Amino acid sequence: MPHLCCVRDATHNRGLFSELHVVLSQGKLAKDPNLSFNGRAIINPELTNFYGNSLGGIMGEVYMASTTDVTNGVLGVTGGSFGLLLPRSEDFMPYAVGFRVLFDETVDYITIIALANMIWSRLEPNAYMSSITQNPLPGTPTHTGLYSVARSAGAVMFESNVREQFYLSNGEIVTESLFGFSFIPDNTTVTKGAVAVGFSCGAPPEPTENIPPNKDFDTHNGPRETKSAQDQMYLFFEYGEIRNLCSGPCQCDTQKN
Repeated sequence: MPHLCCVRDATHNRGLFSELHVVLSQGKLAKDPNLSFNGRAIINPELTNFYGNSLGGIMGEVYMASTTDVTNGVLGVTGGSFGLLLPRSEDFMPYAVGFRVLFDETVDYITIIALANMIWSRLEPNAYMSSITQNPLPGTPTHTGLYSVARSAGAVMFESNVREQFYLSNGEIVTESLFGFSFIPDNTTVTKGAVAVGFSCGAPPEPTENIPPNKDFDTHNGPRETKSAQDQMYLFFEYGEIRNLCSGPCQCDTQKN
């Protein structure tokens, strides 16, 4: 643990500052002849949105809470905190081997990761996700978010979207929205706040333990490769409207079964 003190804030915020700077420079970039096709600029400085998946969706929460220029963002396969995400990530497993050699007890392993996470938690989604659509940071505008199977403070879901079933001790089955979000009518057009859209890709329920999902049922790319999700994102970016484009629960184009 003492050696983790070398992890400095600058290591984490350099990428964020670079993204913010690119947006500030978009006017000049739009005029760059190298960024044109058939004499037409490929960058429209009047229409700026954010789209991030996986790590881009995770750190995208920090970006969307911090940006003063971008108001609409789509975050896919996002989440937080890293202390929770890493033990459930297949990509982290090669690094986890070293932790497990030193801490063979699962409780110790998870505790050490959570403690280490405190060092950089000021610059990860934990510290920012509550300020994306609510409680904006000083000097930032109100943002609107579209989340593909993600958590967001104050988010809602369309009423026919994916639901989860829970079995109570008395045998009763309780059905509710993914992550317990509130429902809104399917024909609602959302222009402010946050909407979470869950996609059913045919995979079994996620593990209840701190382990990665089965590779055979990897749904990491499912929503972003689904046409209804792509069309939904286009409408949001082009017109600032989030609509339900699924007839019933949203289904991935590729099913993992």
